[in-house]
Amino acid sequence: MKFLFTPGEYVNFFKKTLRQLFEKNNSPTDIALGVSIGVVIAIIPIYGLQTIAALGIAALLRRYKINKMAIILGSQLSIPPLAPFIFALDYGVGNIITGKSWIWIKLGSGTLAQIGRGYTIILLGSLVLAPIVFFLSYEITKKIIYSLKKSR
Repeated sequence: MKFLFTPGEYVNFFKKTLRQLFEKNNSPTDIALGVSIGVVIAIIPIYGLQTIAALGIAALLRRYKINKMAIILGSQLSIPPLAPFIFALDYGVGNIITGKSWIWIKLGSGTLAQIGRGYTIILLGSLVLAPIVFFLSYEITKKIIYSLKKSR
């Protein structure tokens, strides 16, 4: 079986990508905008499609100076260990907005209508959180990038 990358090639690709992310021609603002867009993609409930969405958004924004690799990096916030917390937060905010109580659905026992209602609440919560998360991640990332570039 032949793999697309050998482990060494994968490590080199990762190092090259990180170098591109922090090149001198990328301003902290461009990197922070990219990460923030990616983080917004990460909190939207498009389960398993965040990276594909990030690639699509990066392609759409190719004419702008926003760092495209940062978009993909930010979208990785929804990794499996963090995803349940992100979607629970989305669901909680969605419940507060709609005034509904928590609906617990056991796997295999929920009807499609119940699952659809739960998804709608999660989507609503993520849309309410999106601007907040965008601005927080933008400010935090920009400060981190400034301090990293200053320490070089």
